[in-house]
Amino acid sequence: MKKIKLIFILSLVAVSQLSAQTLAENLKFGIMGGYDFFAQDELKAVNTSVMNSLPFESKVINDYKPSFYFGTYLQYQLFNHFDIGPSYEYHYSGSRVGSRDYSGQFIFDQYIHTHQIALKIDYALVSSDRIEACIQLNSGVNLSSWKMDTDFELGDNGQYENQQSTDEFKGLSWHVSPAIKCAYQLGPKISLTAAAAYAFDLDPKYHYKDNKDWKATQYPKWSGLNFSIGLEFHFK
Repeated sequence: MKKIKLIFILSLVAVSQLSAQTLAENLKFGIMGGYDFFAQDELKAVNTSVMNSLPFESKVINDYKPSFYFGTYLQYQLFNHFDIGPSYEYHYSGSRVGSRDYSGQFIFDQYIHTHQIALKIDYALVSSDRIEACIQLNSGVNLSSWKMDTDFELGDNGQYENQQSTDEFKGLSWHVSPAIKCAYQLGPKISLTAAAAYAFDLDPKYHYKDNKDWKATQYPKWSGLNFSIGLEFHFK
């Protein structure tokens, strides 16, 4: 009886170790960084509206130029050529409208960022010893923030009066990002990756940070192209 118990315990230990080893052999971890090309036309229209409302000349200093983003992911090879797992990306951008002369200055800044949490699915179309080409789909949620800062300084005879205000909105939307990814194996457990994707921002909803009943009619939209390069680490 004691021998049977011992064999049973040893079998459980062996199976658990084998399962852990098999799991690890099918895992890969990636990091990447790249550039976004989100148009943000509605927020550019906000800048135009602010400029048109001012009684003095102003200009756009920065208007949502392409910006750097970064991310990470963990995937498991569920089937041959098919990988799936969670991913995280951080995207941000901004703009500035400004004016300055002897009497003071005016600055209107917009800041936007989003935490993108998704499920990343890869299917390898081409796979060789060193090169792999995949079609990819990211699908998940955007947790976004949009802040507007206004700084108005007006002076006369060396005396200046400063007025500042901040408005902040929080947003939630869904996204789908189909992509093409290529990987080149640099060593037994590491690959260099490059990817091109197009993001679709779906059903965005934004509300004032301190009042959820105050909905925004104009807001960031995270739709557009992005390109990235990265490193992928294999556990097998």
